[in-house]
Amino acid sequence: MKTTTLLTSVLFVASAFGQAPPPLVPPGSKPTPSPLPAASAKQNLEVTIQKKVFETKQTLANEDTPIATDPQAYVVTIKNNGPNDLVGARVEYRFYLTGTVRAEGGSEPDMKRKEGREDMGTLRVGDSFTFTTDTFDVPRATPRGGFYYYVDGSRSRFRSELGGVWLRVYLGNNIVTEKAEPSSISSREPF
Repeated sequence: MKTTTLLTSVLFVASAFGQAPPPLVPPGSKPTPSPLPAASAKQNLEVTIQKKVFETKQTLANEDTPIATDPQAYVVTIKNNGPNDLVGARVEYRFYLTGTVRAEGGSEPDMKRKEGREDMGTLRVGDSFTFTTDTFDVPRATPRGGFYYYVDGSRSRFRSELGGVWLRVYLGNNIVTEKAEPSSISSREPF
């Protein structure tokens, strides 16, 4: 009888103020988190980025010729430090390969770009979401006399390497957080 009276009181108060009543949650279960409202998109997300080099093994097919490239990618971890759960967020990212082989007289290295997207699903407060980007095949180089010499015999003033990553976490059309590493990428390249 007390439960019915309490429920009636909640419904009466909610209707008196023009609001929908709160959802009823059975004891011992967690309520379904609601998406973060666009107006309060102040979320504390901690983003860590690490470069990953995939091991390229010598095989009988290539042991007579040197391996020319190493597949490399970024491992990105996003931790939700609150104050709200994120429901339906997505990550869009761009990452770059710099120093691609170019003529000796070049004043700035060429930059190649790849992009991708990851859906985060529900990221509760305290939880982390980790993903690995696609890879770039980074040419192996040997420094000598101010130039980098590559396995194919070419040389460049610039060493080929991963040049950074730029990512944005979206909730709907709103950017919840953004990180560029190094930060100069955001001023040099368009997202």
